[in-house]
Amino acid sequence: MTVYRCFVEKKPPFAVEAEGVLRNLQTVIRNGDVRGVRILNRYDLESIEEADYRQAERTILSEPQVD
Repeated sequence: MTVYRCFVEKKPPFAVEAEGVLRNLQTVIRNGDVRGVRILNRYDLESIEEADYRQAERTILSEPQVD
């Protein structure tokens, strides 16, 4: 059985959630040395045909305009 794994990350101009987490970290731990945060969503799909996964990868799991 094949398991397909997909990681999705917002492009920098659209990474609003990561910016918020960065600001919270800088405030809570009071450390300006934290310079960046990346948020990646991981999707694992199994019991799916490869062709269906390839289609879902671009239409359901991500938004190509912002990811």
